[in-house]
Parts: sequence; structure tokens; C-alpha cells
Amino acid sequence: MEYLKEHWNEMSRGRRIILLLHPILFVLSLILFLTLGQQQAVSYGNGYLRYEQQGDADVYSGKADGHKVKYVVSPDSVVEFWLDGSLDSTYTVTEDPTAIPETNEAAVLGGPENLTGIEIRKGNDVWFRGAYPTYYSYFWLLDENGQSDVSDSIVIVGASTPAPTPKNILSFVQGPEVSSRGQLEFILWGLLLSAICLASLLFEDQLFRWDLAFRVRDPYSAEPSEWELFSRWVGWVIVTGVAALAYALGSGLFH
Repeated sequence: MEYLKEHWNEMSRGRRIILLLHPILFVLSLILFLTLGQQQAVSYGNGYLRYEQQGDADVYSGKADGHKVKYVVSPDSVVEFWLDGSLDSTYTVTEDPTAIPETNEAAVLGGPENLTGIEIRKGNDVWFRGAYPTYYSYFWLLDENGQSDVSDSIVIVGASTPAPTPKNILSFVQGPEVSSRGQLEFILWGLLLSAICLASLLFEDQLFRWDLAFRVRDPYSAEPSEWELFSRWVGWVIVTGVAALAYALGSGLFH
């Protein structure tokens, strides 16, 4: 303890700031991980939608292309699409074997016995008819004419606003993969980087001379050059920045 007190008094303001920043970052990331990071989310386009249950309905909400979007999925396969706080459209998904296309593409996927036919209505109008393979992901769709769509894209953008695709609607009815926003492994990586940085700050001279002991006869008489001192600062700043990024990723800020 005496060594740490003495070393603290010898430290410059900048080094003290870096030293205190690491435990602060860890505590903040841990708080965010236990709150924000425990929220459930699903992948949507280039971002994510928050998932929650409201009664019997599954609700997915968030932002896409700068607009607020929300999907409300009821147990009877009815999907409401909300855009910027207003109900935009309602979709109903039903299985329909007659929607399975009789094409070469359908035969390649195994024929009618390996395909599930579906019909999606937008309001009262037929919006999509087609099928998806039961042994593949339902994101591989064939429309009624046998045209395939194997893209992983979740959202398309019209003139200025996002709009759902048939795969969006089917995905939410089937139940997309839900995961927590926070990722504990990034928190642990950040903690490891913080430990390395703190050790370098607190025991810089010991580490410097220990490294020299493998190369010179009298490491205790050596003094660090200006380049060595500059390199230490660069290392501390870089490691602190990477640790902050790891904490942010782990706490769910970017999810």
C-alpha cells in the first residue's frame, strides 16, 4: 500500500485520469449490462428491434432507416406493422398447399412434400403466395411463379420509408431468433485490457527493467528514453480506447 500511495503522488494528472478511468468504465459497463444488456432483441436489417411480450402478443420495436417501426404479432398469425407511431398495415399468414409452385425451382427444393405453402394477406387483399422448404430456413422463399429469394435482407426501403417484405412477415410469425443485447465476453475482454493497462501504469519501471534484464547486464542503471516514455503513453491511450469499446459492445450500447 505504501508503494501505491507513493506512486500515486508521483503520477502526473494525465496518468491519474487514465488510472481512474478504467474502474469507472468497468462499473458503468456492468450497470448497463445488468439493465440495458438484459433486454431481448432480434436482428432487423442493419440494426436490431427490441423484443417484449405484451399479453399474448409478441412485440418487436425499434428504428429502421430513421423511422420508428413496430411489429405486433398475435397468436393467430396476424402481424400489425406500425410506422412512426401509426398502424400502417395488417398482415395475415395462413398455410395453403395450393400456393406451392409447380416449377423446376420447387422440384430442386424437394417438391411439394418438402415445401410448406403459404398465403399472406395485406388487409383483405392477397399480398403474397408461395412456399418455403421445411428443412431449410424459412427465409428461403419461392413465390407462386417459382421465383426464389434467398437474400438475408430483413427490411427494404421504398421512396423514403421502410416497408416489410414477405420474409419479414413470415419471420415474425415463425418467431425470429431472440438474443440479449449485452455480451458478457466483451465485458471480460475489457476487464482484461484494463488489468493490463493498470499493471503497466502502476509498475512501469519494474516492467521496463524486467524487460531489459534479458538484454543488458545492469538494467537497474538504465533510464527510459523520451521515445520509451512516449511509447508508454501511446500504449496506455490505445489500450484504454480499445477497453472502452469492448465495454460498450458488452453492455449492449451498439446492439
